[in-house]
Amino acid sequence: MVVMGDGIHNLTDGLAIGECDLVVLLRAGCCCSVGSQLCWASWACCRARSWGITPLFSPWILPLTAGVLLYVALADMMLEMLHGDMGPVGPLTCFFL
Repeated sequence: MVVMGDGIHNLTDGLAIGECDLVVLLRAGCCCSVGSQLCWASWACCRARSWGITPLFSPWILPLTAGVLLYVALADMMLEMLHGDMGPVGPLTCFFL
């Protein structure tokens, strides 16, 4: 019963995340066919582990993921630092906080 419930939960989470990804792509200006193809490519990358492809790419997965997360965080921080309301704090102080 627990395994069935967990499987259904994972299925619905996957459907919700896939739908959200498609909506984000459509809002960004992708047409429906390109957005669907990108979602399928994302699904294929997630399934690569069960297909046995991951050992070829495992040395690259963690550094690439860490680099993307750092890039997104720093790009968001830089945008906020340049255009956001910092109050009485200077830009350099805001960056280090």
